Amino acid sequence: MEKMALTSIAPHPGSRRRLILVATALWAAALVLLFITPATNHLGLWVRWGAIMLLAWWLPGALLVAHWRLPGVDLPTASVLAAGLGLLWMVFLLLLVHWWPGPISQWQLILAYAGGAAALGTGLFWRNPLPLTPTSAGVWVWVLVLLVLGAALRLPGLSYHEFHTDEVVVLTRAREALLGEDDALARHTKGPGELAIATVVYRTLDTANEGAARLPFALSSVVSIVAVALLGRSLFSAPAGIWAGVLLAVNGFALGLSRIAQYQPVVMLLSVLAILAAWEFARGGPIRWLALAATFGAWGLLLHYELALVWPALLLAAWFGWRQAPDKKRVLLALFGASALGGIVVAVVYLRAFLNPYFATTQSYLDTRMGGLGQTFNLAFLAEMATFYNSTYFATGLLLLVALGLCIGWRAQLRGTLLLIGWFLPYLFVYLLVVEFPGTHFYTIMPSWSLLAALPLAVLSTSPPRRRVLRYSIWGGLALWLVVSIYYLYLVFFRQHPEYVVNYEQERSPFYWAFYGENIPDKPRFGLPIKEGWGVLGVLAEWNYLTGSYASNEYSRHLRWYLGGLERVDFDAQPDFIFVAKHLQEPDLAFQDHVLDGYQRIGEVQVRGEARIAIWSQEVLPGGYVVYDAAQFADIFDGLVPALHAWPDPPALVHDITLAGRMTLVQAGVDSVHSSPGETLHVHLVWTAQQPLDHDYKLFVHLADATGRPAAQWDGLPEQNTAQTSQWNPGQTHEDHVLLAIPETTPPGDYTLRVGLYDPTSGERLGNRAVDVAQITVK
Repeated sequence: MEKMALTSIAPHPGSRRRLILVATALWAAALVLLFITPATNHLGLWVRWGAIMLLAWWLPGALLVAHWRLPGVDLPTASVLAAGLGLLWMVFLLLLVHWWPGPISQWQLILAYAGGAAALGTGLFWRNPLPLTPTSAGVWVWVLVLLVLGAALRLPGLSYHEFHTDEVVVLTRAREALLGEDDALARHTKGPGELAIATVVYRTLDTANEGAARLPFALSSVVSIVAVALLGRSLFSAPAGIWAGVLLAVNGFALGLSRIAQYQPVVMLLSVLAILAAWEFARGGPIRWLALAATFGAWGLLLHYELALVWPALLLAAWFGWRQAPDKKRVLLALFGASALGGIVVAVVYLRAFLNPYFATTQSYLDTRMGGLGQTFNLAFLAEMATFYNSTYFATGLLLLVALGLCIGWRAQLRGTLLLIGWFLPYLFVYLLVVEFPGTHFYTIMPSWSLLAALPLAVLSTSPPRRRVLRYSIWGGLALWLVVSIYYLYLVFFRQHPEYVVNYEQERSPFYWAFYGENIPDKPRFGLPIKEGWGVLGVLAEWNYLTGSYASNEYSRHLRWYLGGLERVDFDAQPDFIFVAKHLQEPDLAFQDHVLDGYQRIGEVQVRGEARIAIWSQEVLPGGYVVYDAAQFADIFDGLVPALHAWPDPPALVHDITLAGRMTLVQAGVDSVHSSPGETLHVHLVWTAQQPLDHDYKLFVHLADATGRPAAQWDGLPEQNTAQTSQWNPGQTHEDHVLLAIPETTPPGDYTLRVGLYDPTSGERLGNRAVDVAQITVK
């Protein structure tokens, strides 16, 4: 019987050849896409994003799983393990590249990952991977359902909410590393892993926007849902795994922290995979499972040191497996060897941080978070966070299910239940009784609690159909509980108009009762749809239409990402501008109404037609009150403000046209001659005055139909209503950027893009003409 089992998992030479061929094809495709696709528009940006993730994450992860030769593994399990190993590979290689002195070039990074994947693929010629076990149709159904559920709750709207302070710190450190600051990662107060992932994205795209930076972390969270389900299947049963995946998918802690560019979702995934591998060893699997668990547990510390708290559970599982292992010495050697190798790497990485002078800041940060045993009790804070990120109904129901699960698990599967207790108890102890301000770190207990809470639901799913009325009533109540819980998630995380949390006083639903009442927690607020439109002001600063210094009622340091072209000063310094935001991440307590004395409100930034940022200035703009639509500036911001190399201006289509001998249109261009209703055209104009002008001419940009009637138009002073042509010196060039919105009601067809200048008093066009720039096709 044993001989037959060994024969059933023997590798087939043809499977190795197929794997090598597929890996080679994917490797080549990723390189080709990276070579031919410029990141100068958003389509190219996403193509390059997918290519680098394939080359640096997904492909190496799959090859590492093949090298590990785990017997009896199906494709879903191999896939989640590949996701975890691929992330560790991505982080490790980036750290190696960063250790090389100087800036990190794009091709230096790409070649490192291409070489690494090639080496892993080549190694398969000498190391035959084991075949995967078949996956039943039923398993595929629930795996796909969980993937769809997780993706639906984690991926939409990633680009909507603006970066918060911690994300800006991550991206700022990544940018510093790319520009050649060799200690950039060492100056981080947390693990360098989150910086490494952000750096890979930033360098490959030459820019970083909210969606692209957050997506690797969001995908990690989606994978963790399936990983928890597979762990539940292994620990208890398939129904328990399915319910655990569902409960984690709809958990607001896991959801909110999946929608930010930070370590939390990756730490969750790695901890789940470490427990999964350890349990496979504990129930009689080969030693390589234990080595894999130690790898996830040790190397995962590169993401955050809180992953160390998973080690009590890993050691417990190792003890379970060691007791029944025929060669106990080999077990100890495998555990020590894998953990020591990871520990050495982690120690070297953190040693650089420890030796860096910035470590004093890191130590100060840690000191502010640690309260000490006997001095801290955060139960009320846990309740506040639990009923903020989740509805009170979900939090209460989950807690009751966990209690039932502990009772059921203790009687039905003691070792698995003890493993889960050993998993969540260290985290609960530290964040309840040691850390003074735990923030959202209670997310670390949610995977284990989801597994325990799934046990009574699994019993309900598989128990004989007695008392059908009672059974159907329980199922109906459970369905209602999930619907109510998911709708709360929609309100808090997805509804954008109006946003629920930042409009809590007006939008609060009495149905979703919370013990904090109207005093909604100010922070931490991760993953929530908060958008004020700061990028608009950043673009205007980069175009030099707004120059000088500013102050704001928003204190959060995330403004340095969006407003890097302006200098921030205190209100007492009499800044050139004061930006007053409607919704704040962190209010500046120094802001009072009197600081606006002597300032004029000259404009506003709108989001979805609602004023979000009021612009106050010491001087009135010549064009009067200006209104900026945040949606029109979003694409421009990505290619201009955070870009390592600014995207090129729209190509010039018209050159050197002089109007009445007084003004020359040096060049004019548009970013695309194909557009759709609802989109925005970026028109780039360069002017030169030929002689002093006695009028402040206005600019018009028309999208004219066949009859000459404008289907879309923009009128105002040049340079976004900030410039006066009467102040232009002869011979001096002036760049003008116009964002022309095409109305949703515009019929498909061919249109002419026309520009010109006119006297606002008489309405007479300069040179009595308009310049045709391009033919625009609206689809």
